[in-house]
Amino acid sequence: AFLDARQAPLDAGQTPADFAATVVDSIAGPQAGAKVRAYDPEAMPNIQQKFGDRLHYAGSMYEALENADALLICTEWSIFRTPNTVKMKELMNNALIFDGRNLYNVEDMESEGFTYISIGRKEVNA
Repeated sequence: AFLDARQAPLDAGQTPADFAATVVDSIAGPQAGAKVRAYDPEAMPNIQQKFGDRLHYAGSMYEALENADALLICTEWSIFRTPNTVKMKELMNNALIFDGRNLYNVEDMESEGFTYISIGRKEVNA
């Protein structure tokens, strides 16, 4: 599951779409082969136009998590800040989160049984 294929930190001269394309190519390109289900609460039409059938598109953040092996967060949308973590774990194949925006408290993720990898903080292994 890939939450927000639009907002992410950028290198100089890079647009949000460039960054998202780099991430998508890395995990879902022809060489990588991952199946990616994406959700963005604001930019789904733009994402669909940009990536076409390279991604599967979810209608909600929880739909994006159904049978997901991992969650990659690349956004700070407020909708993602207070998820129902019990529901997340029930929907996901693996309770594995890569949080590129440090949305969640490390200790909370640890106590709820997630493997949680964030930026510049300790890694939690479920």
